[in-house]
Amino acid sequence: MQTQFLQRYAPNSLHLLFHPIDTGNPNYDFNAHLEKFANRRVDVDSVAPSSRQGLSLQTLYSGNITRIDLESTQLIGGHVLGRVEIDLGPVDEAEQQYKILAVPYAEKQLANNDDAVEFVRVVKQAVSAGVEADPRSLQIWASWGYREISTRHGQYMIANRGASLDEIADARAEIIRQVLKEIAFLAMELTDVTSTNEDRLLDEPETVEIYSVRDEQLTARERQDLFELRCEEVLFNHEAAGPFAAELKTICSKISPAHSSGIVYNEEAQFQSYLSDMADSGTQEEGLEAMLESHERVTEQYSEGGVVSLHMSDGERFVVDGTLEDDVTEDYLPQDARVIASDIRQLFIDGEDMETLDGFIEFSLNRIYGDPSDKDARVTRTMRSVSTRLEPTRLRADGTCHQSKPVGTRTALFEYTYRVSVYPNREERQYVHEVLDILLEAMQRDFILRSMNRSAAFRAFHNAIAEASDVRALITTIQEAYQARLKHSISIKMFTALNTLYEVKRARFESTAVQVIKNVDGRERTFIPAIPVIAIARKIPTRELRTLATAMHTLPNQERERICRLLRDERPELYGRILNGLLAMIQSASQGKRMYLRFAFYQDRQTGRPNEGHNMIHLLTAADTATVWEALKASSGVAEPVAA
Repeated sequence: MQTQFLQRYAPNSLHLLFHPIDTGNPNYDFNAHLEKFANRRVDVDSVAPSSRQGLSLQTLYSGNITRIDLESTQLIGGHVLGRVEIDLGPVDEAEQQYKILAVPYAEKQLANNDDAVEFVRVVKQAVSAGVEADPRSLQIWASWGYREISTRHGQYMIANRGASLDEIADARAEIIRQVLKEIAFLAMELTDVTSTNEDRLLDEPETVEIYSVRDEQLTARERQDLFELRCEEVLFNHEAAGPFAAELKTICSKISPAHSSGIVYNEEAQFQSYLSDMADSGTQEEGLEAMLESHERVTEQYSEGGVVSLHMSDGERFVVDGTLEDDVTEDYLPQDARVIASDIRQLFIDGEDMETLDGFIEFSLNRIYGDPSDKDARVTRTMRSVSTRLEPTRLRADGTCHQSKPVGTRTALFEYTYRVSVYPNREERQYVHEVLDILLEAMQRDFILRSMNRSAAFRAFHNAIAEASDVRALITTIQEAYQARLKHSISIKMFTALNTLYEVKRARFESTAVQVIKNVDGRERTFIPAIPVIAIARKIPTRELRTLATAMHTLPNQERERICRLLRDERPELYGRILNGLLAMIQSASQGKRMYLRFAFYQDRQTGRPNEGHNMIHLLTAADTATVWEALKASSGVAEPVAA
């Protein structure tokens, strides 16, 4: 995407964040880019005395975590954003069986990530010494290591009660190193004990027999050949070179290794020489290993198509946060072109194919920026160019110029101008087209939008759920969607998505009070109809419960359910008496009375209108109402309807 248009229309985009301005100086570009997100220093001496109240008299820094996020996030492949998370070991089925050896658990015990990673590595190496590691052995070794560290640390604390915090921390680190060293020694001993004869034979060097006693007398040439043969055997150079290889080696030895003037610089040889000097100067083995590991991490980096290799330990993993394309929205477009994004989204949802969408995009861009093939949308500009031509030359006999007699020609440069027809909006049109393509690809990746584009049934159910104004309409829609699923009109994935949308919207209905806007005295005011009924439910006496049941039917269905739950939670004793009383009434009623109760308890699912609005069953939640109905149907003995 073109930087000049991103800076104009989307100055806060991730593309600009991860692509500094290129001025030809990489070091300056990167430092100048980071300075935009650096912490700013505020000197208190420059603050006015009247504004110093509440400020400390030391230098202040304004925190800005944007730079921290920028430096910790990596751009992989030119568009994938991710980061390396520390302290997250690999989670698989085997490690689930011995969580005691996981890196996070080890860090809690040892209070240091490096010690935790090393502890896990050493224990795994010890358990797998010569045999296949099993979870039980890993648990035993890890438990022993934790217990040994804890025991030795406790003994140190008893023996050194007056030690400082730094001394205690150093002692604990030394104890951890000692325990890890002991486990490593045990691993080496176990490896030697469990090794087979074949493994030992593979480790032994090859034996070469050299006979020094010979019966025959050797000539000088034969003694020289024998000496060279013995040197090759001692130096472990057993592969004798053939005639061609020997000749090639001789020729190469006479050729200079440098093909141009200068010194051949070998970075690896320089580093190995530096490492040898450090070893000779007395540097510890741990320091040499750290330098070697750091050198390998740097030199093994490679770049292929923008992808850089990632070197991570067992306690790290790379987490993908997204891509640069995920940040692209309609805000990336100019103000005149944003309507195109809304239109193609609506067309995509309505089921239009990609060919139609591409044609619509071209038509819309032609309407805004003009058709490139239209002469009215093009402008004429003057261009300059340089070319060559042949000119006659006139020379005298002595070589000087003469005006009358041409004797030859020469090639000369000349500048000329010409006029061309160009399309002035080509670059901005291309930028807008790229943004629209990214938005269209994002729509194709979205499961909901893709399903709406491909299935008219899914689109109808999705729109019905989105336009539903109460819970009853939601229930009806999801029931119809289930029937369509049984008829294979929509797939299982589509029905699952619809069911998720249904549950989310129903939860929002049940958790959000219905608001009504009314015009009072020329002003619009917002009312919540459920508040008066809630106040009645909290304080109404038992003998007036029928009044509460009647008042509840003036509210939407989701508001009735909220009041029933409030009555169950805040007045559980009264609620239990209502439920138990209805169940007892059903059990003791006659057959005729039960048939009447079936009529009295009924409430139309479509309209929400009950046969008896004052009946106590309307004070129960939906789950308890279903329980009462099941008891009534079971006791009345009426057969269930059977499909024809």
